[in-house]
Amino acid sequence: MNGFRQDHERHTSRAVELSVLLPAWNEGENIVELARRLLAFPEVRELIVVDDESTDGTPERWVASGLNADPRTVFVRNPRRLGLACSILQAWRLASKEYVVIRDSDWNHDVEDIPALACAAALGSDFVVASRYSKGAPPLGRANDLLSLFLNRLLSFRQRKITDWTYGYFLARRDLLASAPCGWIFRGRGEYSLRLFRWVLGRKPGFPMAEIPTRVRPRGGGKSSTRPIRHGLAYLAAMKERMPQPSSFESDFSRALFRWKKAGSSTAACGHSRLGWRSRGALLAKEMAGVRGEVLDLACGNGAFGAKAAWGRDLLLYGVDRDAELLEGARGRGYRELVRGDLRDGLPAELARRRYDAFFCFELLQYLDGPEMFRLFEESKSVAGGEAHFLCILPNRASYWHRARRWAGLGKEDYHCMHDLPQVVAAAQAAGWSLAAGWGCSYGKRQAQELASVHRASPFHAHLLLRFQA
Repeated sequence: MNGFRQDHERHTSRAVELSVLLPAWNEGENIVELARRLLAFPEVRELIVVDDESTDGTPERWVASGLNADPRTVFVRNPRRLGLACSILQAWRLASKEYVVIRDSDWNHDVEDIPALACAAALGSDFVVASRYSKGAPPLGRANDLLSLFLNRLLSFRQRKITDWTYGYFLARRDLLASAPCGWIFRGRGEYSLRLFRWVLGRKPGFPMAEIPTRVRPRGGGKSSTRPIRHGLAYLAAMKERMPQPSSFESDFSRALFRWKKAGSSTAACGHSRLGWRSRGALLAKEMAGVRGEVLDLACGNGAFGAKAAWGRDLLLYGVDRDAELLEGARGRGYRELVRGDLRDGLPAELARRRYDAFFCFELLQYLDGPEMFRLFEESKSVAGGEAHFLCILPNRASYWHRARRWAGLGKEDYHCMHDLPQVVAAAQAAGWSLAAGWGCSYGKRQAQELASVHRASPFHAHLLLRFQA
C-alpha cells in the first residue's frame, strides 16, 4: 500500500478526478465527519450521498452540518427504501467525474486508501479493488473475518484476478456502465459487487484492472446491517447466476419480437406463445372493460398487444418505445401518435404535454431498476387525469415457473429486475397511485384469481396484473 502512495506522489503527469459514492442507511453518526474527511483529499472532486430512507435522522444531520452548501456535494433521499444495490446505481448515474469510488458510509473502509486508488487509476487501471486478502494487507482475526475468508477463497477458485469479492470497496471508470447489464447487476444487497466483478472479468482478456491491499477499520457509530450467513448464501447464489452475453442485454427483446413476427403468428408477434396470450389477454380484457379516453401504451413494441387491448373500445392510443423498427411495425394499428424514447430516461417531452385517462405497460417493469420504476410511476402520475388507471402486467417472480427457469438458467428472466410484488406496489404508492385490484393467472388458463394480499401471490400464478388508480 505504501508503494502505491509513493507512486502517487511521483506520478503527476495525469490528474485523476474522483466521484465518491456513499449509499447511506441509518449512518447519521458517521456520515458528516466521513464526508468532511473524504472532501479533504484533493482527488475527491464530487461526493454523492444517497440516503435510503434512514430513520435515525441522517438527512437532518446532513442539512444541519452545512455540507449542502459545498458545490462538490450531492445529497439525494430515496422516496422509500430501495436497498443498497439500487442506491449505488442511482449515485453512479448522478456522478460526473471520470472515476467513481464505491464505499460504505461508515469508517470500516479505510479512507486513507483514496490516494492509492487514485494512483492505480492514474497508472492506467480502469478498475481497482481494495482487497483485505491482497499481498501486504494485515491479517484478520474475528470469527466473521474467517467466514469471509472462506467465502472469498471459494469465490476466487476459478477467477484469481480478484481476491476480495465481498468487501465492496473499489474504483471504476464512470462510463463502465454504458454497456453493462445494470438490471442484472444492481439487485439485492452487497452481491451486486460480485455480479459486477464477474461481468468486468468476462468483458475481454487484458482488461486493465488492479488490486491494492487494505485494512479493516472499526465502523464507528451505528449498527452494522450485515448478516454473515444470510448474505454469504446470497453471494453463492449470485455466483451461480447465468451472466448475460454482451450482445444480448440491449436488444434481445426487440430481436425476439422480429423473429416471432416473421414466423407469421399474430399472437406470437407480441413475443409470447398462444398459451401466454390467452392468459394475459383474458386478464387485460377484464381490466380494460371500464377504460375510456386517451391511453398511453408504455413500451408499445410493434403495437400488437395494445391494438388487441383497444379493439372495440372507445380509446385514443398513444405509444412510446425505444426501438424505431418496432415503432414502424406499430403504425397502422390504430395509434394516434407514436414517439421514440427510452423510458429508463423518463417520458419523452412530446408525450408529457398532455393528460391521459389510462396507462398500460405489458411486461415492462422487469426491464427497469428500482429508481427507474419509481420514476415511471411518478411521471405517469404527473400527467394522469383525475380518475386515471395504471395497468401493468408483469411476471410473478415468486412463481414456481420462474423459480425453475432461473434455477435451470433458462430464458432471459435471470438478468431482468424481477421485482417482488410488494416492491412494485410500494413504488406505485410512493408516487401517489393507490392499488385498485390485483390478479394472477397461469399459462393457458383464461380464469384469473384475485390476489388476497398485495404482499402475497400464489406460486402457481406465472403472471400478475395490477391496476392502480390516481
